[in-house]
Amino acid sequence: MKKELVIGIDAGTESVRVVIYDLYGNQVGIGVTGYQTYHPHPGWAEQDPSEWWSGLVSSIRKAMNQINESNQVKIYLF
Repeated sequence: MKKELVIGIDAGTESVRVVIYDLYGNQVGIGVTGYQTYHPHPGWAEQDPSEWWSGLVSSIRKAMNQINESNQVKIYLF
C-alpha cells in the first residue's frame, strides 16, 4: 500500500517554498527557490511572474527528489 503525502506551497515576496508532509505532519521533503525583485524606478518594485512559475517547478522537483518514489502524493490547494 502506498503512503499518502500532502504538498504545501508558499509563494512569498522573495521565494517559493514547497514542503511535503506525511499524514501525521512529519516533513519528508522541502524545496526552496528564490526570485528577484526589480526596482526599475525609485519607489517601484516589480517581479517577473515567469520567475514565480519556474521557482515553483524547481521547488516541487527539489522536494519530490527527497521522497521515496513508491509514495503516492495528493495535492490539496486552499
